[in-house]
Amino acid sequence: MRILKSYKHRPTCVLAFNNLVSKKDEVIKDCEDIILSLANTQDLGNQITQLQYELDAIVGLTRRLIYENSRKAINQEEYNKKYNSYTENIKK
Repeated sequence: MRILKSYKHRPTCVLAFNNLVSKKDEVIKDCEDIILSLANTQDLGNQITQLQYELDAIVGLTRRLIYENSRKAINQEEYNKKYNSYTENIKK
C-alpha cells in the first residue's frame, strides 16, 4: 500500500475508508449476492439446451431439403426460399 505523502489527501482517504468499514456488512452482502448470481448457471444451461434443440431441428430440416433436392426435381425458387429461411434461423 502506498503511503500518502500529501496531508491534504489523508482526510479524504480516511473518510472513504471509514465509510466503507461502517458499511462493511452491506458491502459483504452485495459481494456475496454478486458471487451467487455469477455462480448460478442453471438458467444459462437451460437456454443452451433449448437453443441446441432448435438448432438440431433446423439442421434436420435443412438436410432433408438438400436430400430431397438431390433426388428429385424441385422448383429452385421454392428450394432457395426454404433453404434461406432455415439458414436465417441459424444466424439468429
